[in-house]
Amino acid sequence: MTDAAEPRLPSWAQVGEKRRGHIARVTALLDRWAAEMSLTAGEAQTWHDAGRWHDALRDAPEAELREMLRGTPFAASPPGVLHGPA
Repeated sequence: MTDAAEPRLPSWAQVGEKRRGHIARVTALLDRWAAEMSLTAGEAQTWHDAGRWHDALRDAPEAELREMLRGTPFAASPPGVLHGPA
């Protein structure tokens, strides 16, 4: 797993510094829970990745998110939740 202080995000991520800090905190929390629950290495990595990616598109423009979701039931979602399914 990566250093929680500086999450390694995918190249397509669109996040500012404040959001990057949030992702680092979430990832650190998930890593701690995975250790406390004695998850397998694979399960722990899945949790870590969910933390890294959960807001990776949070700062993307609404129009871009809607385009990504065109043709899905999520396309009509409120703007504040589009980043999740995208």
